[in-house]
Amino acid sequence: MEAVVYFGRDDEISYLFTGDFLFYDGSRWFPGAKTRSKLENSLSLLMELNYDDLVGCGSDAVEVPYVNLANKAKIVKFIEEILCAFKK
Repeated sequence: MEAVVYFGRDDEISYLFTGDFLFYDGSRWFPGAKTRSKLENSLSLLMELNYDDLVGCGSDAVEVPYVNLANKAKIVKFIEEILCAFKK
């Protein structure tokens, strides 16, 4: 799987836009990848970056699908939770 993410910054906040690589349904985040190995590789790259907010894709019921990850510990925890929830 190839995915494109965009990194942006305004004066105070940095954003990582993942598009449909990560999807939020209003209660949980889901990976867009079909296999765990591809997901692990991509998420490990995202874990190395520093950003304040991750903006993904969401259902029509979700106004703005984002999560605040303003420090490395939050980024690692968020990504580990996605990996744990992904079916092996």
